Amino acid sequence: MITLKERYKCPPNGFQFVQPETNWGEGQKWWDFEQLCRELYNHRVANPRFNLPTDINHIRAEVDRTNALRCLSIKGADIYVVQDQSTVPKYTAPHLPQPAVGGGSVSTLAAGVDTLKSWMGKGGKPVSELLSNARAEVCVKCPKNGKGGWTHYFTVPAAAVIQREVEYRNRMKLSTPSDSQLGVCEACLCPLKLKVHTPLSDIIEHMPDDVKAALDPGCWILHEQ
Repeated sequence: MITLKERYKCPPNGFQFVQPETNWGEGQKWWDFEQLCRELYNHRVANPRFNLPTDINHIRAEVDRTNALRCLSIKGADIYVVQDQSTVPKYTAPHLPQPAVGGGSVSTLAAGVDTLKSWMGKGGKPVSELLSNARAEVCVKCPKNGKGGWTHYFTVPAAAVIQREVEYRNRMKLSTPSDSQLGVCEACLCPLKLKVHTPLSDIIEHMPDDVKAALDPGCWILHEQ
């Protein structure tokens, strides 16, 4: 049996669930396990013709297993699951709408979300103002500095999470002179207003090899290593 290690801890790219009979949930991500379960319950109750289970504990178990299997399909995400058998079913990821630019692979999205969650670093401290300003100057000139809004790259719920983090950054009085020109990195799908403050060790920890290879050769990540 395989389950999530902690239901309150969001896995890479959020919690996901697609109801095949109706395509409900396709392309969506939730950042709260219980919210997803409640919405799925409401959807099933509203569609009795499919005779789908509506017991909330049954729904929680379905959502848990689906996301645990998804974690096994993502490099490095097995830390989010508990597994007590040697063989598990192969997970088939639901179709997700791709970002309009940049490709948007699962590993890229996971890297972006995990970096977002740890943008202040494990010690709860961003990098120095001097370093974040220097990084921002590089990003402004980078061809992979995406100019579209956050909803151009992310679902609306994810964009809302990013906005809250930026507001938190503002309350901490963290900024750079280049903020107005910083968008989303099209190589790693990270909001640059947050990423320039993130300790390098946390960025590298969540960056798969394919995402790193997609960075522009002039990226500060490559030159700080």
